[in-house]
Amino acid sequence: LNRASALETLPTSLMTKLSGERQRVVREVSRLSRSANFRQQVLQAYGHRCAVTRMQLKLVEAAHILPVAAGSESVDHVTNGLALSPTYHRALDRSLIYIGEDYAVHLNAEQAEHLKGLKLAAGLADFEKTLGKIHLPPDKNQWPDVRFIRKGNQARGIKV
Repeated sequence: LNRASALETLPTSLMTKLSGERQRVVREVSRLSRSANFRQQVLQAYGHRCAVTRMQLKLVEAAHILPVAAGSESVDHVTNGLALSPTYHRALDRSLIYIGEDYAVHLNAEQAEHLKGLKLAAGLADFEKTLGKIHLPPDKNQWPDVRFIRKGNQARGIKV
């Protein structure tokens, strides 16, 4: 568990010696440790401020640009992350918004039309007014990687 929480890769030979339940615990500890490390790196890079609104208020979350569900190409690295307020994080995860290669947040017209069809688009116009260029970390090495942006948009079914 110490090695898993220190983000060390555990050899298969070691993992196979553990019972099924212990393997599950080790994998979960490793996953939670990676998640906490990713969150810390992303929030620090963005000064604990939402990349869209610049709000802090201890409400900001670390969002993956290329979703974890996309598989092994989605890494817990600051260049695959954005600091977002919960509403924007959910909007990104649900493909209502997407990040362009120009580092701007755009409304996904297809998803907006879907919401209108469901009569669930109240506030959409006001929400769209908040979108624009994201505020980037001062360190250019921590800016979102355009490859993650492209792949993230593909994974979310965004047609740019």
